[in-house]
Amino acid sequence: MSNTTPGNTPGNTPGNTPGKTPLGNTTTQPIRIDKTAMWAWAILGLLIVLFLVGLVIVSGAALRRRRAFLREQQARLQAQEQLNQELEEELQTAHDMQMGLMPKESPQIAGLNIAG
Repeated sequence: MSNTTPGNTPGNTPGNTPGKTPLGNTTTQPIRIDKTAMWAWAILGLLIVLFLVGLVIVSGAALRRRRAFLREQQARLQAQEQLNQELEEELQTAHDMQMGLMPKESPQIAGLNIAG
C-alpha cells in the first residue's frame, strides 16, 4: 500500500509541504549569479593585478636610475679625489723647489746682523 495522497508526493512525508525541508527551512533555489557583476569583479581583479605589475616595473626602473646616478656620483668623487691628490703633489713639489732656493745658512756680511 502506498502512502501517497493528494499533496503528498513520494519523498514528501505527511506534514511536510512542498518547498519546505523537514527542519522547516525553505528549500534553497540554485544561486543565480549576475554575470555583469561577475565580469565587474573579474575586471576589478585584473586592474588590481595590472596596477601591481606596473608598480613593480616603475619601482624597478626608478631603482635602476638611482643606481646609475650613484655610480656616476661615485665616479665623479673618485675623479675629484685623484685631482686633489695630483694638486697636493704639485704643491709639495713647488714647496720643495722654493725651499731649495733658500740658503741653507744665514749669509755672513760684515757690519750686518741678520736674525732668523
